[in-house]
Amino acid sequence: MESFNADEVLAAYLAETDESAAEPILHKLITDVAAPRVRMVVASNLRGPRHSETSDAAQEVLMELTSRLRRLRDGHGVSQGEEIPIRNFQAYITSAARRAAGFVLRRVNPERYRLRNRIRYSLKTNPRLSLTEDTQGRRLAGLAGAPATVSALTADRLQELAVPQGASSMNLGSLVELLLTRLDGPVLLDELADYIGAALGGFARDEAFESAANVASSNLSDEMEQRAWLAHLWTEIVQLPRNQRVALLLNLRDHIGDSALRLLPSMGIATIRQIAASLEMQPEALAALWRHLPLDDSRIAEMLSLTRQQVVNLRKSSRDRLVRRMGIRR
Repeated sequence: MESFNADEVLAAYLAETDESAAEPILHKLITDVAAPRVRMVVASNLRGPRHSETSDAAQEVLMELTSRLRRLRDGHGVSQGEEIPIRNFQAYITSAARRAAGFVLRRVNPERYRLRNRIRYSLKTNPRLSLTEDTQGRRLAGLAGAPATVSALTADRLQELAVPQGASSMNLGSLVELLLTRLDGPVLLDELADYIGAALGGFARDEAFESAANVASSNLSDEMEQRAWLAHLWTEIVQLPRNQRVALLLNLRDHIGDSALRLLPSMGIATIRQIAASLEMQPEALAALWRHLPLDDSRIAEMLSLTRQQVVNLRKSSRDRLVRRMGIRR
């Protein structure tokens, strides 16, 4: 795996015009480079009872990767807006593997997944803290300048660490900084999320659809009610005029600025293909945009051949209609 440059092999594959010569190169990329890395990253992120889903999640990544590389070589990626060539193959497959593990985690425990994302956001926005990655592709939380390694001693200290007084009423970012200062060493992001979830007596609540909608509760006991509410919201969204749907959905953000649109497939409300149909886009075109969501208003305006202000007005109109139809709190 380390005896050749993966990016050079990728470039050779994309440049190869002979199909019979290209397939062995693709096999090398998938078997020798991607498969070991993907399985390691997925396994390191799916611990405990979720570990049994490692094989399926890794296989899905490899299948999608194979399909995408073939599309790129055929030149389809250009018309669909995908970035080619992939600038860093190892980084790309690591990110893809981590996302696949994230989809599993979000499905089996959505509130823990959201807490983990909030902690990750705190680490990325606080200059005194750091979010790094170890050689196994695991996310590490620590103080700025800390090495990208985690020790068993630090993990043990986290488990033994007394819950800070007033933790339940403390700002999450402040709580994260306090805990990492007391630990004085990096710890796995997953372990930090588990500790904070337990310390708070459960997992923190947050909003699923910010501005467009508020999800009343993220407690597991309310999951079925939440799912039904979101399903009802989706039926109202698909009845909006097409330009309103595009302006709303492609810009939809959650509490940390990520795309709230990703909540729909993860909760079984709508598939990517169904979302694409509502946007009157090809599924492949939406898939190419998926990792770039949410889009800014200028990009959406370009897609709709409108001005940025017109996109803003469309989104406001869509929200006003949802408020009237569902009584959504602003």
